[in-house]
Amino acid sequence: MGWDFIDLGAGGGIWWAPVDDDGGAEGAAGDPGDAGNRAGTAARDDVQYFVGEYGHALDDKGRVFMPAVFRPALGDGCFVSWGRDGSVAVYTPAEFARVAEEVVEMARGSAAAAAAADAFFAAASQVALDRQGRIMVAERLLEYAGLARSGHVTITGTGRRIQLWAEDRWKKRHAYASGAIENDPTLSNFGY
Repeated sequence: MGWDFIDLGAGGGIWWAPVDDDGGAEGAAGDPGDAGNRAGTAARDDVQYFVGEYGHALDDKGRVFMPAVFRPALGDGCFVSWGRDGSVAVYTPAEFARVAEEVVEMARGSAAAAAAADAFFAAASQVALDRQGRIMVAERLLEYAGLARSGHVTITGTGRRIQLWAEDRWKKRHAYASGAIENDPTLSNFGY
């Protein structure tokens, strides 16, 4: 058994799913829409949205628990790479494939974009959730995000991906976002 993209047909989308040796779908275990409307996730057809803020700790090996409400959408594994503003981003396989296509396309635009794409892919890793629902975060990503082994991590749902934040960076990001929503007239109805 392996994993591959499965076309579910008209209106069904494409899912990252387990396949048997003949390439047939083993089931819908990798279908992010299966998570339904649980606390912490919301589904719309073929798109999974992650929401909420959670506090956990990294262990001394660089592993962190994914919130239980996120785990069904992550299935057996996910991709981890650089995130916005010094965070670590966690992607479902389908979301990583979508982002990867965007990055590859942007890399064609300039030498700087190509270098950024190289760095993004070099930093990325495919990781499995262990039986306890933890993922391993590579040392280079811990350093990038200012996360310490055996230290606190804030985990946020940010729509189509999950972000891991050092507590001080999350506080700054949250304060900036709150101020922008309150003070920018174009954002006054943000989320309403």
